Amino acid sequence: MVFDATHPLIEQLVLDGSLTGLRIDHPDGLADPRAYLRQLAAATDGTWVAVEKILEGDETLPADWACAGTTGYDAMNRIGGLFIDPAGSTPLSTALDHFTGGAPTVEAVVEESKRLVIEHILTTEVRRLVDLLQGICNADLDLRDHTRRALSESVTELLVAMDRYRAYVVPGEAAPEESRTTLARAAAIARENLPEESQDTLDVVVDLVLDGREAGRPGSDPRRAEFVIRFQQACGPVMAKGVEDTTFYRWHRLISLNEVGAEPGVFGVTPEEFHAYASRLGRDWPGTMTTLSTHDTKRSEDARAQLAGLAELPLEWANAVRQWHELGAKHRSSDGWPDPETEYLFWQTVVATWQSDASALGGTADQAYRDRITGYLSKATREAKLHTSWTSPDRDYDTAVEAYATAALADPAIRQQIDAFCAELAEPARVALLGQKLLQLTMPGVADVYQGTEVVDRSLVDPDNRRPVDYGRRSRLLALLDDDRPTLATLAELPAAERLDAEKLLVTSRALRLRRDHPDWFVGGGYLPVATSAGNAIAFGRGPAGADLGAGSGAGSGSGFGADQAAVISVATRLPVALARYGGWGEHTVALPTGTWTDLLTGRQVAGGSARLAELLSDLPVALLKRIP
Repeated sequence: MVFDATHPLIEQLVLDGSLTGLRIDHPDGLADPRAYLRQLAAATDGTWVAVEKILEGDETLPADWACAGTTGYDAMNRIGGLFIDPAGSTPLSTALDHFTGGAPTVEAVVEESKRLVIEHILTTEVRRLVDLLQGICNADLDLRDHTRRALSESVTELLVAMDRYRAYVVPGEAAPEESRTTLARAAAIARENLPEESQDTLDVVVDLVLDGREAGRPGSDPRRAEFVIRFQQACGPVMAKGVEDTTFYRWHRLISLNEVGAEPGVFGVTPEEFHAYASRLGRDWPGTMTTLSTHDTKRSEDARAQLAGLAELPLEWANAVRQWHELGAKHRSSDGWPDPETEYLFWQTVVATWQSDASALGGTADQAYRDRITGYLSKATREAKLHTSWTSPDRDYDTAVEAYATAALADPAIRQQIDAFCAELAEPARVALLGQKLLQLTMPGVADVYQGTEVVDRSLVDPDNRRPVDYGRRSRLLALLDDDRPTLATLAELPAAERLDAEKLLVTSRALRLRRDHPDWFVGGGYLPVATSAGNAIAFGRGPAGADLGAGSGAGSGSGFGADQAAVISVATRLPVALARYGGWGEHTVALPTGTWTDLLTGRQVAGGSARLAELLSDLPVALLKRIP
């Protein structure tokens, strides 16, 4: 009934061709996501649908959902992980500990944040769950011994321990095996935090969550079905508010990893892991969306790329942030604000958004930048809910943090040091920025380019990422790249401040045009990992639609898509600081399929076989190779 009352306009716009696809916001909050998606597919004649579903760890999208896939956060975090050096994990943890005086583990912060959300934000929802449990137990002679207190403690601990946004149990159906595994894992953690007298009660709560078949039978207590549904609807908000909207503003080892759908404790993705993921995506969800920035991301793709270099330069970062802290001491309030955690977040935020010519900014532009940073800190500290919050703001604290940030950003000595440090990050940031864009636009899936990110955009969370986009400037740069002169010559003549913008626009425009001309290569096409002799390069091939992954490629099942059928090869550099320390590319190669290839970014032609990476990537850290027929 609700569907019929709310969807006629959507149906009309889809069926008359005004809309060609739909994005569904957080379907985990629905009573029955699967049923909704099936109803939507029937009403819109199976139009393309992407769901904003957060997949945790190795979780996969339910195979029986009537959709093309997710909105791409899973792809975003795996792409970004390729440009994070795992070797930076320990030294960055040490740097965080030294700066803050001893940081808790991210797991401890997650638990504390979830408890805060349950106790102060989702109080009504949890009380309703306990009411349902108490009613069910009172109506059942075998369950009457369980007290309200034990039921409340058990459901609370189970919600805290859940590491998924939903368990996917449907009243009237047996719980899927994956749901049982998820609940068993959560119950084992919850059990450790419950007194002995509540252990049996926890078992009852878990059984009721998984009791889909019994809850859906005619004559069954209707509260059982309602509990199954409402418990799952509570899991999502606890995860979202506890992790994304609290933990990610409290724990700051490397804030580029504090992203929607990401796990800050997972440090880096190997090429082999990425290939396995992309191959699985191409096989199971070829029409899923891929993205790098959305209206909901905590930082834009290019802000995260700027921060990726900290994992390769952790000791330099620790030394730099210590010096900035000392220089900024005179700007602290009389009460000593900001606190170390907020200050550490501030310095990383400045690095993420800094422009190479920022020290030369003046007047309106300089003030606009300071306003962006102070506005972000105001939101971040309220979301952290440690010293101030949206519901109970501390005006003195808020004023002190804003004053500190404003003064620090106006301090010439601090600005000079930030400028020098960010100059060290320039090349790692360029490599990550261009590499992740090329991979996202050519891997399996439907590529999403968020407004304005065709060129470099170092935005923060909304409202910063919703500022007006200068499309006139983008059009001017694109016209320069499209003239008859050699692309490399055009890039070389551009001012330094515009060169990286133009390089990113070059990658974006050439990859999107290739997708436009050959859509069957990218959505439903084959995927082939391409071997390189160095772990600092990643390469893969794409080919015609309908081709399966090549047997023996190490990428998946099936046959019919081999190296000789690859029509385009993407090559990207990763971890350039480590690469430089070991002498650069040297004689390292990429194993191109036979034939002759043209780099659509530079115009360079290269023969198949063992192509030297030093030559292929001499001008740009990426290459987009198209086979010449």
